[in-house]
This record gives sequence, C-alpha cells and structure tokens, in this order.
Amino acid sequence: MRRYHAILTCLFLLPATCFAGVIEDEASSRAQVQAAVSTARSALKRQINREPVGTSGEWTVESFLAKIASADDVMDNIAGQASQIGGPRWLDESTCQVRLELPGEVVARTLVQQADDAPDSSPIPAEALRRQLELWDSRTFSATGTSTTAALIAQFARPDDENEPWKNVSSKDRQQAVEQATQNAIARTLDDALDERVNDQVNVRMLLTNAKALESVKAWSNRLPVSRVEFSDDRSVTVTLAVDRQGLAKLIRQLADDGSHAARDWDTMTTCVTSASAFVAGTASASVTEHGIVRDSARLPARPPRWARQTLESVGISTTTASRLRNTSNARQAAMEQLRQQVDALEIAPGVTIGGAARTDPRIAESVDRLIDQARSTRVAYNPDGSISVRASVDLQDLWDELKPRD
Repeated sequence: MRRYHAILTCLFLLPATCFAGVIEDEASSRAQVQAAVSTARSALKRQINREPVGTSGEWTVESFLAKIASADDVMDNIAGQASQIGGPRWLDESTCQVRLELPGEVVARTLVQQADDAPDSSPIPAEALRRQLELWDSRTFSATGTSTTAALIAQFARPDDENEPWKNVSSKDRQQAVEQATQNAIARTLDDALDERVNDQVNVRMLLTNAKALESVKAWSNRLPVSRVEFSDDRSVTVTLAVDRQGLAKLIRQLADDGSHAARDWDTMTTCVTSASAFVAGTASASVTEHGIVRDSARLPARPPRWARQTLESVGISTTTASRLRNTSNARQAAMEQLRQQVDALEIAPGVTIGGAARTDPRIAESVDRLIDQARSTRVAYNPDGSISVRASVDLQDLWDELKPRD
C-alpha cells in the first residue's frame, strides 16, 4: 500500500511576518519546532529516495538501498546529518517553518559505503557508483518543514496530485477525515500520557487528583502540533502529532497534588514520562468509504505490544489421497489458516483484537495478509500413516514494523 505525504505548501502563502514577541508557551514552541524539523527530514528522505542512480536509469536511491540494506535505517542516518539553516520561522502564532540542508557528498559517500559493504547484493559496483556520483559533491539537498496545530491542519492538508484514490473524495469528506484522525491522535496521546506508570502501583492519572488538573492536561494535548499527514491509497489518512515529553512532565509536576506522594515518586515520574517511547509521537487514522462516509480506523498502541517480540508457530496436516505435492500444499494451507487465527486473536487494546481491527481498517487487513503470505515453512514431515505435516512460523515484529508510524 502506498502512502503519500500531504501537501502543505498552501501554508507558505500565509503572511510571512516574523513575530517579534516571545512565544508565551515555551514547551509548545519547542514541540512545534521539533515537528517542523521532523517534517523537513521526511521531505529530504523522499527527495533523495527519488534520485536516479546508475547509468541505465533503472535504479533510484530507494530501490538501490532496498537491494542491499535496511533502506529506512540508512535514510534515517543520512537525513539525521542535515543541518538547520538559520532559526525557525514563525508564519503566524500556530505555524512554524524550519529549513534543512544536506551536502550531496554526504549522501554519495553513504551510498558508496553501502555498496562497498555488500558487494554481492549491490546492483551497482561500489567503484562504478563512486564515479557516477562524483557530481553530487557540488550538490546540496534542501527541504523546508512546516508544522501547524491540530486546529488548523484540516484546512490545509491535502494529498498530492499522484494520489488517484483521493481525487474523487470531496473536500468536505477529506477535511472531516483529517479532523477525525487528528482527534483520534489527540485522544490516544492523552490516554497514553495519563496511563504512564510512575511505579508499580501509581500512574500519572492517579497523581492528578482534581478535575482542573485533568482539564489542563487535556488542553495541553489539544495544543500539540502536527508533524505529518499521510494520505494512503486505501483512502485512509494518518495524522502524527509531535509530543514534547519534557513539557508534559513539567506540566504534570506543576499540577499534581504535592502532598499525595513522596518526592522520589516525582523524580521517578519525570524519568518515566521524559524517556517513554509512547510520547515520541501520537499517531491515529481515519478513512473514507466508497460512499463518502468517514469512519475511525483502529487505534494502535503507542508502544510495541508484548506480542511484537514473539514468533508464532503452527502445524498443518493433510491426509487426503491426493499427490504428495498436493498434500504438501494442503498442509501448508492448513498451517497458514492456523497462523491467521492466532494473529487475529492478538489484542492491540483491551477488548480489541487484530482480527476485529482488520475488519474496519484496510491497512491492518493488508498487513496481516502480507504477514501470512510471507510465513516460513520450517519443517515438512512425511508421516508413516501417509499424512503430511507442515510446520510454519511468522515473526510478529514484522507485523508491528508495518503497523507502527513511520517518518
């Protein structure tokens, strides 16, 4: 399934007056800048991935890396070396821009190193690639990232012109889908923040002992900036929020009942909240049906569930009188069906299973299909009674890698 990042260039047409005053909410400002940097890095990666390499024009950077390495990891490393040009630029009180630049020689050097490290799988020899990329020493890749608040994103986010499935979706339905996905992301982020554990007995929610404190945390979640909007070809839209973990910890500490817990609980709480992967980003989706009705997509946990570290196995048996080849195929099919049943039964939230989520979220359904299709047959046994058994397995980390948010 292809994912398309939203076009936000219309935001650049807003008055470009820089605000002379200091942004009052320092935590929100920091999160806004971080979101813009993340958006710029994502734009750099897309730009570089599309660059052709090789004399035949057969390869792009993305397809070249896919042959020899973990393309996402390599591109993360490349984009991480980009430098910010100047300070953040505030187009208005809610919209921030950051510009990043990356020397072409850094990209070229990394690609050549990848080819040199994997000569057997590289489609282009390292030395030939080095010669082809010599001109990149004089190039500079650049991208501008923009981040705005959740309240404004639905007005401006739209899919790019290549995204055919969204062309027949009305502006009203598109905006409604973005708004719903944004609200889903806010709700998920708020839940994750309040459920973060301080120790074995206490979570953040327990430290906030009055309604006013809870409302303040809700107000914080509503001010979070949007760092990415993706329009997928299944007509689902995914919104990612940038979450300032340190700002959240500071806010909670100010609001909580000072006399309810020992000082060591505060130190533990601050460590938990500022280090928790749950607060790197809050992501959620909504989609549009063929009839133009917007519906929520399944909410995935912010952290990898425990099952993501597991491997599932199953054994399928065929006892028909068909040929050995057909019996083996039937046994494998039975093993695949058992694996699917096990995957469908996994919970992604209390009372919500993968199977249930897949019935309402095409992205999850497609990910499960790919996982089962790629299942490994680890053993085939020809039994004395004439039956054939096939043992198959799947690595659930592969499923989570598809479902989790990506830059």
